Amino acid sequence: MTLSRRSVLIVLVVEAFVAAALGAVVLDLRAHRRTEERMGVNTWGLRGTATLVKRAGATRLVVLGGSAAYGYGLSWPNTFPHYFERALNQGWRRKYRGLYTEVINLAGMGDGAASYTATLADYAYLHPDAVCVYDGYADLGDPASARRQSVWFRRAGYVPVLFGASSPAGRAVVASALRDGGDPPDMDMSCEAGSARYCAAMAEAVEWALARQLPVLVVTPPHVSRRHAAQQQSLARTLASRFASNRRYSYVDIGAHVDLHDPTWSVDGVYLTARGNQWVAETLADPMFDALASR
Repeated sequence: MTLSRRSVLIVLVVEAFVAAALGAVVLDLRAHRRTEERMGVNTWGLRGTATLVKRAGATRLVVLGGSAAYGYGLSWPNTFPHYFERALNQGWRRKYRGLYTEVINLAGMGDGAASYTATLADYAYLHPDAVCVYDGYADLGDPASARRQSVWFRRAGYVPVLFGASSPAGRAVVASALRDGGDPPDMDMSCEAGSARYCAAMAEAVEWALARQLPVLVVTPPHVSRRHAAQQQSLARTLASRFASNRRYSYVDIGAHVDLHDPTWSVDGVYLTARGNQWVAETLADPMFDALASR
């Protein structure tokens, strides 16, 4: 039985389309390899090299956040989560548990608290053992993370670099309302007023993790203003009122311990240098060990 000219043409078109699609994927994978250890993400939308299979016997920790946790302006080896994994696996530490701890960075450029619960759900297949929430600068924003703007990610969990680009080019922002003298200048940024939606979104992410028996460590990052400090203090009170009785919940405030005006710690008055991120990781190691012990 011979094929008609029309059938042959259809077959050729399909083959050309498949070949083009495969070629595009190959090019995108190569682009990922060039960028994932610098400013970009790996094929699954995570910072650093692709690693989905948990090491045998290891503990897996995921970090939620926005631009600060992502490591705005820095290559992957200079980000807080990268230093955090190294700190948690230093055997000389008094609270070292003798188990390897993997740290996976789920943060995205510009992601706000409204996206955190959905991000945890998107990456539930990673089977984390604990959650660290580190951020507090961005607007509440879209409830979808930056990576969810990609139809490839929504359909297959894959974040392309070349076609519907991923998050590395995302814009780092600090909510204008968090700056001293922001608009309006007399706005109350407490959880009962201007930050009500933000605090509710943070509580939702904590509740999601605790409902699955996952220890949660919430960290207040360095304060960018007095207004930001007041907001984070209100958040701490709000979360404590709901979760303090849960042994798997813990909170650490490092907000006042870093001078963001010192160029050795921050070059722009907001985001930390490699030295700053290393200090944060070292400071949070023991609190994270305590959180993991609550499992």
